[in-house]
Amino acid sequence: MHLRIYIDRVDYISRLFSFMDLFNLYDSFSFFRILNSSDDIKYVIVVRKDLGMGVGKIAGQVGHACSSVVWQNPDHVAKWFNYGGQKKAVLKIQSEKELIDIIKKAQAYGIITTVIRDAGKTQIEPNTMTCCGFGPDYSTKLDKLTGHLKLL
Repeated sequence: MHLRIYIDRVDYISRLFSFMDLFNLYDSFSFFRILNSSDDIKYVIVVRKDLGMGVGKIAGQVGHACSSVVWQNPDHVAKWFNYGGQKKAVLKIQSEKELIDIIKKAQAYGIITTVIRDAGKTQIEPNTMTCCGFGPDYSTKLDKLTGHLKLL
C-alpha cells in the first residue's frame, strides 16, 4: 500500500516537472547555500608571464577570457552575476607547461576552463596560449587549484 502511494506521488510529480525542471530546481537550491555560508563564487584568470606581454596585451587577453566564459556558459555565469558579485582574481604563472598542468587538474575537478589563444597579430606568435579562465565556481574549489599562485 505504501509503495503504491509513493509511486503515484512520484508519477504525479514527474508529470508536473520535467527532469530538467527538477535538475534546475535542485541546482538553484544548491547554489542558494552561498547566501548563507562563507563560500562565494569567483572567476580566476591565470596569465602566462613568460611571454613578455605588455600591460595592454595582458588586459586584452584577460578581457577575452571574461567575455568567452560568458558566451560559452551563460547559465552558469548568470549565477556568478547574481550571487557572486562577479568576483575575479588575475594570477600569474611562469610557463605554458605549468598552465597546462593546472588546466588538466581543473578538468579533473570538474571546473570550467576557458583557454585563450592569441591570433598573433601584434606581440605574440599565432595560436599561443596566453591565459586561461577557471570557473566561475566556489572559491574554496578554485583555491585548491590556484591558491599557490600569486596575483599578477
